[in-house]
Amino acid sequence: MILMVDGRMVEENLAQTRVTPSDVRSKLREANVLDPSEVKAVVLETTGDISVLHGDPASRLDPGLLEGVSGVELLGSDPSPG
Repeated sequence: MILMVDGRMVEENLAQTRVTPSDVRSKLREANVLDPSEVKAVVLETTGDISVLHGDPASRLDPGLLEGVSGVELLGSDPSPG
């Protein structure tokens, strides 16, 4: 499940998966993310691991990397609820 997209946390998915923003920030630090704008997506894997996909803000994330991930439709849109 997508927990963060384009540098913004997806609050609804965090609540649904019981992952806290603090958990996500910890994973961003582990992945050496210096700026949230570098984050393309953060994914809660079926194993319980959290993957951080990041890079240059101008680079494109290959959608094939997220095949089968719930919430992938949020890529390129505003994930905030409402």
